[in-house]
Amino acid sequence: MTSPVPATATSSLRALLNTPLQAVFEARLESPTQTWRPSSGSGGATQRVVTLRHNDTVGMALTKLARHRGGLTGAPVTIEPDPLHADCMDHGSRVDRDDGYEAAVLLGFFDTGDALRALIDALPDEDRKRATGEIIAPTRNVLAWMKLLEQMQKGVTNRRLVQVLGDDAELLYRPNLRGVTLGEAVREGFLHNKSANGFVHRLAIFDEKGEITRVFSMSDAVRYLALRSDDMGGLEDMTLAELGLGQDTERLVTVDPSVPAIEAFARMCHKGVSGVGVLDKTQGLIANLSASDLRGVTPEHFGMLGLPVAEFLALLHGTSYAGFSHIESQNRSNPFFANAKEKAKVLVVAKSDDVLGKVLQLVRERGVHRIYVCERGNKPVGVVTLTDILARVALAADPLVSDVVERFA
Repeated sequence: MTSPVPATATSSLRALLNTPLQAVFEARLESPTQTWRPSSGSGGATQRVVTLRHNDTVGMALTKLARHRGGLTGAPVTIEPDPLHADCMDHGSRVDRDDGYEAAVLLGFFDTGDALRALIDALPDEDRKRATGEIIAPTRNVLAWMKLLEQMQKGVTNRRLVQVLGDDAELLYRPNLRGVTLGEAVREGFLHNKSANGFVHRLAIFDEKGEITRVFSMSDAVRYLALRSDDMGGLEDMTLAELGLGQDTERLVTVDPSVPAIEAFARMCHKGVSGVGVLDKTQGLIANLSASDLRGVTPEHFGMLGLPVAEFLALLHGTSYAGFSHIESQNRSNPFFANAKEKAKVLVVAKSDDVLGKVLQLVRERGVHRIYVCERGNKPVGVVTLTDILARVALAADPLVSDVVERFA
């Protein structure tokens, strides 16, 4: 049951969402701990964004993403303009102009989640159904999973991107930015559109030469709200419970640490969620698994998806799993990263009585895409995603914004 939004919040949020998108770009959207943002540039500066070609293979794309500093999780997929106009087929995205340039043809956005779904779809039928819980049968052991995944590697990674990519991006011509507001980007760009991956999470912006110059994401929008949280007219002081956030248990998917990573990912895709919580023997949350954990993973690494999810995460992040056998360890609140050689990825949780302003700052400071709402003993009762936050803010600014956010009404 949600609480009424203060009238001051409605008017303040309308003003905030009326901020020109170009002004949002000029703000520092990086998290305090982030030193490099490949998708957006720094301070709104124009830069050439890494793009993939439609005829690249999944393997080529994963290798290209992994090559970049820190590893990218995804990139736009485009058809390069044909200078000879040999292909006269109307792709629906081309903009003809008198300057002789041809606009980018954006096919979609390929990310590690698309590669993961392609891998899961290619599993033998019985293994896929067993992994998603559709049938109850003895699971494969670690070695059997690793062997199967290694055998499947070539067939999956040789597929072309046009066969696997999601349409998780909208295209905007850069000169048109002047008339676009943050609210329009959120409502029309993100919340009102659907993609193969659920909501649209990215807005690709291209210039007069057809090059994509930046990608504006849901993460960027929420970071901007965090920077301007003092201008939200009191909404920032309302609790998650009052706002109806973190109460949807259907999207709370959890697994045991011993479940093979591939099975945990399969459940995530089957349920249509962006992450899976990992619970210890006391049902306390100890980690989150998401497609972003595949950052830097190349085809030859597919076999390690057969490892127990706890070991998989520890291996990826170069850490030890202190909480798997020592439940009462002093590091229990963050058991995967007891011996991290570099700055560890921290599990971020909130309580139902935490205010929105605090959650916004957690998203900005930690760079996370979802926050688990937990009770005593770190037991998860719900999850708050970037989509939830943007939908709630949009609804508070305009109660008639869309049926997409009906669940908060």
